[in-house]
Amino acid sequence: MSSIIHFGLCDLAYCGYVLSGLAEVASERDLELRTELRVPGWLRKAADGHEHMQMIPVFEFRDGAKTSRFCVDAHDKAYVVHPGLLEAVDVYFKVNFQPDAIEELELSPDDRDKIIPLRTPFMPITADSWSLRPRLQPAPSMNWGPRDVARRTRQLRDFPTMDRIHQLRELPKERDLLFIMRIYAQPHHQPVNEFRYEVARRLAANDNIDATVGLIGHLEGKFAELAAKQVTPQEHLRRLASSRLGVYVLGTHNCLSFKFCELLALGLPIVGQSILQDTDFFYSLPGVSEQFQHDEPDELVAAIEATLDKPGVYEANAAANRRLFDEQLSPRSSAERILNHVLVPNGA
Repeated sequence: MSSIIHFGLCDLAYCGYVLSGLAEVASERDLELRTELRVPGWLRKAADGHEHMQMIPVFEFRDGAKTSRFCVDAHDKAYVVHPGLLEAVDVYFKVNFQPDAIEELELSPDDRDKIIPLRTPFMPITADSWSLRPRLQPAPSMNWGPRDVARRTRQLRDFPTMDRIHQLRELPKERDLLFIMRIYAQPHHQPVNEFRYEVARRLAANDNIDATVGLIGHLEGKFAELAAKQVTPQEHLRRLASSRLGVYVLGTHNCLSFKFCELLALGLPIVGQSILQDTDFFYSLPGVSEQFQHDEPDELVAAIEATLDKPGVYEANAAANRRLFDEQLSPRSSAERILNHVLVPNGA
């Protein structure tokens, strides 16, 4: 039997989505899927000095004497690739993909050809199988210590499965919307922080919208005025699912944030900012252009109010978003795209 080996160095926030999809598809393609906790020499060499390995799950496909390697770069910067991994793998999938950003990188034609847009947003979930768990012991050679172990243990406990996501779709609605957003500490995060603050401030002051609003993270000055209590990922999703409408704002570096996938997976209608990643693909999908086009805080809040006044519109959008997620953006769809690139024509 052919096999796919996952090297368990990545956080579940970034590898859980891929593992969940691969686990669903593997048996249908007569593939064994498992996590291997040994870190091979080629991966230690490729990862040396790179600070974002927790965002890049790495895999090896084995078919008899044939071996091929691939990774899924879920980093939020479209203009960054991991040079060591790009050299070491045969296929380099990139979630936040921008053709212009890739063109500007100084890469050889062979390395450039390895980069494939995955075109699947991610969110933190976990696979049911215990055999797919990430590494839970320190790995000195990879600079993974006790703090990493504690974080991953919490993730296994706190992140939902896709079955749980589907259950949450059926929750009764308790509010118009939930808008709890993270504020970041670094200077380059200022535009994102300001936009989130301005939207939150306007929603909190709008008596026509029944909203639960707040900020978490690095809160100083005016941001502290909207401080909210941070809850577990499971509780956050429950509260989000019990809302009538989802609000989407961009992630850092204009990336697709986890919220994009969460809102679609829960089947919520959405009012959001324009998508700036892989726009030709995403804006070809049904309903995207109507829901993701509001790039000023006042405009966004006005669109929220207008949408809530038209139940027929947001109910139709909710149904369309459920179909879009299930048919094109689910973990299973992601896994099928990956395997269609990785498997040899007459292989598994």
